[in-house]
Amino acid sequence: MQHAVAITAYTDFDALWNLVTALDPRCYRTFVHVDAKSSIGGEQIAKLTAHGCRVVRKHAVPWGGYAHLLAVLDLLEMALERDDVEYVHVVSGQDYPAASFDEMKRACDGRIYMTVTPLENASEQVRTRYETYNVFWFLQAHGWLYGRLDAMSSYLQRVLRIRRRGLGVHRELYKGMIWASLPAEVCRFVLGCPEKARWLRALRTTYVPEELFFQTLIMNSRYRDSVVRTNLRYTDWSFRNGSCPAVLDVSDLEPIVRSRPLFVRKMDSRISTELMRTLRARIGSGA
Repeated sequence: MQHAVAITAYTDFDALWNLVTALDPRCYRTFVHVDAKSSIGGEQIAKLTAHGCRVVRKHAVPWGGYAHLLAVLDLLEMALERDDVEYVHVVSGQDYPAASFDEMKRACDGRIYMTVTPLENASEQVRTRYETYNVFWFLQAHGWLYGRLDAMSSYLQRVLRIRRRGLGVHRELYKGMIWASLPAEVCRFVLGCPEKARWLRALRTTYVPEELFFQTLIMNSRYRDSVVRTNLRYTDWSFRNGSCPAVLDVSDLEPIVRSRPLFVRKMDSRISTELMRTLRARIGSGA
C-alpha cells in the first residue's frame, strides 16, 4: 500500500522539484495541480511527468479562493482512482517531508490529522469573515477588479447589516487548514457523500471556503472520533525571511526535529536549501 501526496503549486518550481524528488516513488504517488496563472511552464511540467508525477493545470487559484478547494478535490479524485492508496497528504508546493516513510506509516494508523476549531469558538474577525457574503467570488482571479467590487460589497453589507445566518445543511460548522493527512476511506466518504454538491454550492460565496469544507463534513460524520486536532505540519507563523508564515531555514532544524511533524512549510529554493538538504539526509530520498 502506498500514500498519495496531493500538491497544489503556484510558484518556485525548484522548491516543488525538491519536494517531489524527496518522495520515494516506491512509497508515494504524487499528484500536482499547477496554478493556471503560474509561471511554471510546459518544460517543467514535462519534467514532473517524466519523474512519475501526475500533473494537471486547470484552475487559476487566487489566495483563499474557491478554485483552490476545487483543485484539491480534483487531486483527491485522481489519487483514489487506484485501490492501493492508503492515505492522502494534502500539501502545498512549498512543503517538504520531515518524516521517513516508516515514520509516516506508524503515524498514519487510521487517524485523521487536521486542525479543527468550531466556528463559534473562532475569533470575531474570523466569524465576521464567514458571515459576510463573497458576492464576486467568480472574479477572484482578476485582482484589481475583484478587490474594488469586493470592498464595495463588504461595505454595503456592513451598512445594511446583512449577515449570513447559516451555511449549507450543517448546523455545526468547523474550520481549519486545508493541509491535512486523511485515510483513503475518509477521502472516499468526502468525495461521495450525498451533501457534497450542496455543500460546495453553499461555499462558493464564502471567503476561504477551503478552511470549512473538510472539517465541517468530517466533524458532522461518523469519522469525527478519528480526528486528531493537529495536522502534523511544522509552521512558524511569525514574519521572517520576508513571509508570514515564515520561510524556514536551517535554524529551524532543532524545533522541527523536536515537534516530529510529517511535513514542514514553507520552503524556498534559495533560503531553505540547507534545511532541505539536511532533512533529506535524515529521512532518505526518493531520487
